Amino acid sequence: MRLVVVTLLLGLAATTAHSQEAGKWLCVADAATGFSFDWYKKTWDAARFNVDTHKYILQRSEKGISPSAQWVVTRLGDKRPDVYCANDFDGDHLSCRGMTKFEFSKTTLRFQRIYDFGYVDPLDKEGSDTPAISIGRCTPL
Repeated sequence: MRLVVVTLLLGLAATTAHSQEAGKWLCVADAATGFSFDWYKKTWDAARFNVDTHKYILQRSEKGISPSAQWVVTRLGDKRPDVYCANDFDGDHLSCRGMTKFEFSKTTLRFQRIYDFGYVDPLDKEGSDTPAISIGRCTPL
């Protein structure tokens, strides 16, 4: 019986290691916070955001998506990525910068996604955009 359990655990570990090397993860947000503009008071207030739809696929970029991207992050259900990562992993850490910053660790399987537009330089009018950070965990696919 122990041999069966050990064999199953070794097979699961090999599958997980292979999935991580294959380079594709499902990332699901646990929480999101940021700031939103209160139109009545004309002030920025701390805010918590619903993360029910904050699910992403992190994967190596395919040819044709972006000639400079090595990795892309796509919201589940979308056809096009919303984060393009120009650099490869630095050890176990991936850091992507652009309109949205995305960071991921292969060791902890945690990610954070930062959208920092809307306060310093409003894209349209004051309060039309909300700076936010979400955190969560990824599982290899």
